Order: sequence, then structure tokens, then C-alpha cells
Amino acid sequence: MTFLSLSFRAWPYPTKSRKKECCAWGECGFLSYSIGNSVIIYSNEIGRFSPMYMWSPFENPITCMAWYNGSCTPSIVQPLLAIGCKSGKLAVNDVRNKSIFGTFQLKNDVPISILWSPFYRSRFFVGSKKGVLYCLQMNENVQHNIALLAEINLGFPVHFISSDPQTGTTIAVASKSGKFSVISSILQAKSTDTYKQYNLNLGANDSITTLSFFPDFPN
Repeated sequence: MTFLSLSFRAWPYPTKSRKKECCAWGECGFLSYSIGNSVIIYSNEIGRFSPMYMWSPFENPITCMAWYNGSCTPSIVQPLLAIGCKSGKLAVNDVRNKSIFGTFQLKNDVPISILWSPFYRSRFFVGSKKGVLYCLQMNENVQHNIALLAEINLGFPVHFISSDPQTGTTIAVASKSGKFSVISSILQAKSTDTYKQYNLNLGANDSITTLSFFPDFPN
């Protein structure tokens, strides 16, 4: 098992400098915040968040983060944090044990969004700058093994990913510019599959800021 190299030389607090920032809240009770290539983990302690530790998982700026969900599975929610960076590398970090669970490298692409499946404990999805949705799965029996299940080309940057709240088998993806697609039966999706692209035809100054399914309606 590879252990994280933690550093306390500087804390990545918000600044006026123009650096990439990401923030993610986990069902496990931790909050992660990144600026540049540094990540800080906060713990929820009696109504307030206290900084635990920070480290730099990559040399390149961090572009996306997401906590393991598992809220719809009988398993215990684990403090696993998936992090992607500008070089295309992804790492799943075990925050509690300060170790790297697994890594994956995108080829000539940049991850910009991550979604863990709340129904399938080892599966997560990564959206890329070039418009690809990567369906990935961790192999918990093999160290550092993250398998690529499907690589779906959607034709627009995947800034947002959402899973239907009932079964988790339908995935919606969208770009900030208003383009989106809906992928049914994501568990059977193949890299050769194609999906219809929709466009909201937003104004020049408008953009999408979030994406979610209406509660109790998977479609």
C-alpha cells in the first residue's frame, strides 16, 4: 500500500490569486478543498469544520474531486476521495489510512468532473474536457487496480454528472454551455455506444451551474 506524503508547510486557504479551486463534501463527514495542486481535509466536529491535514497528490493543478458515496448500499461509507488533475491522472485516496487506493491515467485528456455511484460501491464516473465519460471500477482485491469499463464519446465537455435517485442505472451529463445527454442502462454501456445530444440554446451570458434528477423521477 502506498502512503500519502503529507505536508504542513502551507495551508491552501482561499486567496485572491487566480488558481483552480475545487470543493467536495463527503457522506463520511469530511470536507475537501483544493487550490492549485494542494488538498486540505476538514473534519466536522460539533458544528464546525477543523483542518486535519493537507498534501499535494500531484505536481499539476487539481481539476476535480469527489467523495465515495455508497449511501444506497448496505456497506459502511468509506472516506475515499477521488482526485483528478490537469495531467489526466486520477487517484483514489483512503483519507482515514492516508494511503492511495488506486490510480488511473487518461490518455491526452483532462478530468473535470467525478461522480461516485451511490448504488454500486466500487464504481465511479469521470467526465473529461474532450467530451468523454469514463466508466471506472475499483478492484478491491487487487491493489492500485482501477478498471476501465467504458469510454463514451459525447462530443461536449462533461462538466456535470448526475445519477438517477432510484436505481442508479441512468446517468445524465451536461456541459456549462447547455449541451446534455442522458445515458440509460449505464451498467451495460459500451465504448461504441452513441447517445443523442440535446442543447438548451443558452444566451451568450448564461451557463449551467448544476445538474440533478427531479426527486423520485428517474427519467
